[in-house]
Amino acid sequence: MTLLSKSFGEYVQFQKILLTVTAAVGLARLSLSLVGASATAEFFNMTTISFVAVVLFPVMVHKKGFGAYTQVLVLLSIQIALAAAIITLGIAIAVATGSGNIFTGGEVGPIGDEMTHAAFHLIGGPTIFAAILWLPASVVLFVTRRVARTPAEGS
Repeated sequence: MTLLSKSFGEYVQFQKILLTVTAAVGLARLSLSLVGASATAEFFNMTTISFVAVVLFPVMVHKKGFGAYTQVLVLLSIQIALAAAIITLGIAIAVATGSGNIFTGGEVGPIGDEMTHAAFHLIGGPTIFAAILWLPASVVLFVTRRVARTPAEGS
């Protein structure tokens, strides 16, 4: 499957470290919450990793000559889709067991229908949240292109 001139595999390969960190942090957060250590789970935050991606992806895209603004959007969407999948797993576990966890608790806001909550993460996360983060990421790429040498000049 090709997304804006790159295969899905190329995008995953490009961001494999950040995807691995996201999975580890998200699954640690869920696991800790399932064993009752929600206070500790609060320290494991996938949103923070997404904010790191806003700065890291544009710089890496420029430095490695991976693409431009549209590639940054796809990278952010994949990153957020992984986080959304982990959150949805947490919500599904809560629905199946009848017991809440860190992804269904009141600290994330009042949610009446957990399936709607899960759908919002799966659909809204990789689209709406990625588009919102794309704006500052685009500014980072714009500035990076102005102040940094092109990949060919750096070689």
